[in-house]
Amino acid sequence: MPRSILQMRNLGPRCAEWLAGIGIHDENDLRSIGAATAYRELVIRGIVRPHRMLLYALGGALLDLD
Repeated sequence: MPRSILQMRNLGPRCAEWLAGIGIHDENDLRSIGAATAYRELVIRGIVRPHRMLLYALGGALLDLD
């Protein structure tokens, strides 16, 4: 069973809400689209403002690193 976004490192409730806005609800969803594409979609859709720390957090979550 895939981990929920809230169970992944670096990602909290606010990030889970943002990701849900682009159809990402669990680890498998994020893995299938990738950190860079998820970040780009969040920025393009105006859900978040550009900030590289979010990109690092998404990548770290997929690698299970802080």
